[in-house]
Amino acid sequence: MTASTHPAPLRDDFVFPSKEAAYEQLNTNGLLELQNVFSDAFIAACRSKVDEELQKRGARYFTIANVSEQAQNPLSELRNSQRLTDFVASLCEMTGLPTTKEHLLQGNNLRVIAGGDSISQAFNFHFDSSILTLLLPIYIPSGEDVKSGHLLAKPNFRPFGQNIVTNLAWKAVYQNKLIRWLLMRQFFRGKWSKNIVRLKPKSAYLFWGSRTLHANLPCASDHKRATALFFFGRPNANDPIISWVEKRRYKQEANILENKG
Repeated sequence: MTASTHPAPLRDDFVFPSKEAAYEQLNTNGLLELQNVFSDAFIAACRSKVDEELQKRGARYFTIANVSEQAQNPLSELRNSQRLTDFVASLCEMTGLPTTKEHLLQGNNLRVIAGGDSISQAFNFHFDSSILTLLLPIYIPSGEDVKSGHLLAKPNFRPFGQNIVTNLAWKAVYQNKLIRWLLMRQFFRGKWSKNIVRLKPKSAYLFWGSRTLHANLPCASDHKRATALFFFGRPNANDPIISWVEKRRYKQEANILENKG
């Protein structure tokens, strides 16, 4: 087997919290920050890859799906991290939802926002289809919150176990333009001030994906925002409609990448 040329993602001296403490934090506050979990070399390699993609595609929005399957991408090392896999697997198992280590990772992507797309990609509120979502900040603009690209999140906003009809109803309500506008107005009136998660590169952020209503704030057009997202477990693992919606979304992202790339 050929040795990896990418740096190890996790710091050697990082110690994960106990699964019991982490699970309680997720259920109580809805979000768990693992501070300084990633190595400097790993973040530098990820930034180099983002810069390479931006040079190739220009300053715009794009998403690259399933980056962990690309051997040339440093994010491929995350799927090989046994320490991380064991930790997130234990949290998914504690929910009581059906999941196995063999089918733990449901998907992942590299999401980059730059240039004129930095406004249009903000305040797009949604729920993930995962039990647990891991967000890895790579580039986060500095400065005031409204130009930072930070995360807006209302964790544990709904319960696990939504059936397909209920799930589609939630999606229809919270992902339409009117509700997006109303939620955005709430933000500018200060009603989301306690829901801003200020992202720091080298840290990881975990939240119950399908329970958390979330979006990102705008970032200045002369800055770039890049995050990696890993999705673990699926509350509706055997639902063919949800699987179809997920495949359709990945196809749309691939078309954006191809048509503008």
